[in-house]
Amino acid sequence: MKVHNYNNFVLENYTSREILTEDAFIHILRTKCSKYRHTLSHGVGSNPTLLYRTSTNRGDYTLFTKPTSPRYVKISGTLTGIINRLKSWKDYPNRLFSLLASTNSYYPKLILSYEESNSLNIVIPFDNSRIAVCPDVDFNSGNDYNTNFEYFNKIFDGKVNNKYVSPDMVMFSILGSYHNWKSNNKIINEYNNAILDHSVKAVGNYFEREGILSMVRACWDKHKGNYKSPFDMFIDGMDPDKNGFKIIKYGGDNRIFPNNEIWTTDNCLLISKDKYDEFVEKGIIPSH
Repeated sequence: MKVHNYNNFVLENYTSREILTEDAFIHILRTKCSKYRHTLSHGVGSNPTLLYRTSTNRGDYTLFTKPTSPRYVKISGTLTGIINRLKSWKDYPNRLFSLLASTNSYYPKLILSYEESNSLNIVIPFDNSRIAVCPDVDFNSGNDYNTNFEYFNKIFDGKVNNKYVSPDMVMFSILGSYHNWKSNNKIINEYNNAILDHSVKAVGNYFEREGILSMVRACWDKHKGNYKSPFDMFIDGMDPDKNGFKIIKYGGDNRIFPNNEIWTTDNCLLISKDKYDEFVEKGIIPSH
């Protein structure tokens, strides 16, 4: 166990989460989160909305710092693994090393309800933290229609078996398992070749993979006058700005609305909801 010292406050270290004493929490709150204010009206004005996260009951007060290794190996095979390779996402925090939270108090409890010792926490980012905000409540947002990628859905506007096709379904039907992908140049060449050479068969584990490949080819025929290659069309469809993602500086004049997933690699405090309410009532956490 690693031990840190913040002005003589001892912190017990659990990888990227450090259990704090109450005094240590208050000290960091006042020195590192001085701009934070409790929002009396949810999402109104320039005040940030509350950020919720569930976590195991190690304590009421926790410090999150960027981990030195990815959170989960399995997440690399999802949309996260795709956006980490795209230049248009380079300014966004790496989700593999991020703390994820939600502006919807119900959603964290829903997705993590299988853990017996979950408790609802409030996330308090350090002043001027960079926070990525999804357009919708969940980054992955379902298997066949991702509401975070509406612009992507407009370009890849075909359906397979009456279902919309998500970005990861497109990539995995054309390139196969994420873990089999080669260098970026080989990925681009294989993707373009699969769309342009109709003798190439679909790969991957999706039941509709042949239909997905045919749909992508049809979309390319429709939009190819706007792009240099099929992969350029895919990159454009994944553009975070065009899909409604944004990065805010916490404590500024930006608002986060009540149903969004957020993620950040910057330092944050976490406090149990019960203690948060108590600290607001006592004025330890200021209100506005």
